[in-house]
Amino acid sequence: MINKGLLVKLNKNDAIVMSDHGRFERIILRDNMQIGMRIQFTDDDLIKSTHNRKEFVMNAKTKIISAVAVMAIVAVGAFGYPLINQPNEKAIAQVDQALEVADVIEVAETMNFSAIVTVDINPSFKLSVDEDDKVVDIKAMNDDAKTIKVDDLVGISVENAVELIVLRSNVAGFIDSTDLDDDFVLISVANVNEEDDDEVESEQAEKILEAIKEKAKESNTLKDVTLAMTKVDEETMNEAEKNSLIAGIMNFTDSQNMTVKEFFEDEDNLNKFLASNDVIPQDIENKIKLMSEYLDDLDDSTMNKETLDQAFRASKDTFFEAKEQFQQANDDYKAALESGDQATIDEAKENLDAAEAYKDQMEQAKDDVESIKEVLKSIYEGDDSSEMKDQEKDELDKIIKRNLKEQEKLEAEEQRRIEKQIKEELKREEEQKKLEEQEKKDEENNV
Repeated sequence: MINKGLLVKLNKNDAIVMSDHGRFERIILRDNMQIGMRIQFTDDDLIKSTHNRKEFVMNAKTKIISAVAVMAIVAVGAFGYPLINQPNEKAIAQVDQALEVADVIEVAETMNFSAIVTVDINPSFKLSVDEDDKVVDIKAMNDDAKTIKVDDLVGISVENAVELIVLRSNVAGFIDSTDLDDDFVLISVANVNEEDDDEVESEQAEKILEAIKEKAKESNTLKDVTLAMTKVDEETMNEAEKNSLIAGIMNFTDSQNMTVKEFFEDEDNLNKFLASNDVIPQDIENKIKLMSEYLDDLDDSTMNKETLDQAFRASKDTFFEAKEQFQQANDDYKAALESGDQATIDEAKENLDAAEAYKDQMEQAKDDVESIKEVLKSIYEGDDSSEMKDQEKDELDKIIKRNLKEQEKLEAEEQRRIEKQIKEELKREEEQKKLEEQEKKDEENNV
């Protein structure tokens, strides 16, 4: 069967043709091919994809028809049958227009993607992702993004690409991990062609988001920022791109022409987003380290520095003590499960249940650290004066009292745990000693 179409891209070993039916086909590269040339090709010229790809049809069908309708001089090409015109400026201009309207540069490059991921920091990027969660194309969506090298991210996993985008944005100065401001990174994911009812494809957005969450647990780069993640539909993603908006916040605000930072700094917006989506805050330990450095640099003449220091130390110590005790209880429970001894398991489970309270103390300590951070920011930013306000001082006094009380409880609980552990160890040693004595007696009786 002879087909007709317009050459839109020439690769090293193949070419992409846009057929008169609005499909993009990969065909064998021939001599004398040029972009903008209308050609005839047969099914034998097609290069079949190794993946099960869908046919990509242009949304703006009328512009495709316009682009492929250019007819000119008939020429004979290397196919052995007529090339139906040579390229001209008008044809090339229509190719560019068709590609822009359809946004099919990614399609021509890969012929296969099943999800779209946008990373919005300002800079903003659009990643086309295949069914194996690998980046098959990446596009800078604004001028800031064009200043960052990302073409080498094609071919790697989407979560690694996100990490490197954040890292390079930091290096380029769009993120400052050394100040006390929260840096927000918004990840929006859309499945492509969900109407095809492909169960595997419909789950891909969730799988991608989960992979990024797991990456955030181990990546120091991602721990330094606050990650906001959401799933959107393909229509929203396309509308956002068309209007230079951010897809992930379009459903949460009427003021859509705002940056990610501006959106999340509004507490109402943040709460709306949190109601149905995931936000992974900046790692608390990184924040504590940063605040410690700021406090060390704080001028000794600053009023109430001692109060600020004391509140910070109390909150920090509560957090780390609570975290250590919870982790210890959790480790003891895991060890008990491995031992197989039911009595040990029951006791460890009881301790673990009690340790759940430590998690509440950790969360309270996190909130206290956040409050102290805001006071510290106001001092550094010269908000009214470098002197701490009475309201702030009262809040810090409450934080100090609360955390000192919690530390007493934690220390008492830790002392109880240690004493119990010592008693159990002595008991085991006594039982072992009795067992050895009994075995010795048995041996003597046998003799």
